Amino acid sequence: MSRAPRAPRLGRPPAADSAARRHDILIAARRRFATQGYAGTTLSAVAKDAGITLGAIYHYFEDKTALYEAVFDASLEIVWNRIEDRAARSGRGGARLVALLDIIERVGAELADETRFLPTVPLDTVRHPELRHLLDKRAEIQERQLRRIVAPAFDAGEMPAFTDLNAAVAAVQILIIGWGLENHYLADPRSAGSIRQAAQVLLSQLVKPGLRVVDGKRSEAGAG
Repeated sequence: MSRAPRAPRLGRPPAADSAARRHDILIAARRRFATQGYAGTTLSAVAKDAGITLGAIYHYFEDKTALYEAVFDASLEIVWNRIEDRAARSGRGGARLVALLDIIERVGAELADETRFLPTVPLDTVRHPELRHLLDKRAEIQERQLRRIVAPAFDAGEMPAFTDLNAAVAAVQILIIGWGLENHYLADPRSAGSIRQAAQVLLSQLVKPGLRVVDGKRSEAGAG
């Protein structure tokens, strides 16, 4: 879980503390961007939250766009690396896909700041042309990470509906990202629960019938 920014300390940080101070700036900026959006966030507010002067921010980032992209890169990397690591330890092949929603939810709870920020990125990138290239970067990283999770199941013949790995990866990507966005914006817990159940059923149907989910629990087809 992300740690809280340090106690305020004004002025440019010494060289030995540079990496830690940069991390504090990213934490403060991520929280601002997640709650107030790109347009509503100012570097002055980020500097205050991080406990440094406005001038000190420019030691690390050229402008707000550069800061936003740095927050984006760091958030996407840590979230998807954590998901991939957990998936690798959740079983083999299709079992990883069946467990994927559970894994994403656990990672989301562990990395709350990052997972609050990332669903807001598509709206900000559409509204601000200088950020639009991040959509392509986001899709590329998601595709690459999901390919590593999907490929073992596809190579093992556990996704019989697909004859092409690219199509199998795209199907999982559409399902996961669609569920994630809906889950972020839905305020009604009952609706969110229904969307979650539907997403799990659809995800389970992508793998061979031997792996199914019943009431949130994985089981073998034909089990009583």
